Amino acid sequence: MAFLVYSLPSKQVVFAGDTKPVWADDSVELDGEIIPTYKVFEQDYDSSEVAVTSLKLSEDGNSLVNAYPGKTVAEQRAAFDAERETARLEELRDTIKKTIKATCRDLLETPDFKWKIKKAKETDAFNGNNDALAAVYAERKAIRDKNNELETKLANTPTSGLENFDYEGYGEEISISLQQSQ
Repeated sequence: MAFLVYSLPSKQVVFAGDTKPVWADDSVELDGEIIPTYKVFEQDYDSSEVAVTSLKLSEDGNSLVNAYPGKTVAEQRAAFDAERETARLEELRDTIKKTIKATCRDLLETPDFKWKIKKAKETDAFNGNNDALAAVYAERKAIRDKNNELETKLANTPTSGLENFDYEGYGEEISISLQQSQ
């Protein structure tokens, strides 16, 4: 029998040994509720047959099971590493998407851009048309179009190409045009 400590936040076994570690009873208090950080299992475990990284919480949450039954320890580790890499790259995709959206929002909400809209409204009021405002709105549309273009490009980028996804410079050319038009 072995003591296996499963981390609830990271969803993986973080300790396997003959004795229960004292820190395994740690918990977190959130809004007055005590939330356990770990689950401790005392069960049969043979590290020569099951990699510790292969142990996952069972559906009922009352035991740990091998996520890769029938595979060698080396194959289990390789499968775990592949899953982790896929999860990391999907997190990267999500981070890039959030960065693109934040850049768009930041560009549309800059004081310079807001001032430009105000100036265009005044110019149009003096000239009796809406040419200046239409031009500013065209710039705003260009920012949003570039955002949509980059999000589509990101969605169509294979997972293997995410680390080299180029969205740098998005907004720089727009920021430059905003500065030049003042």
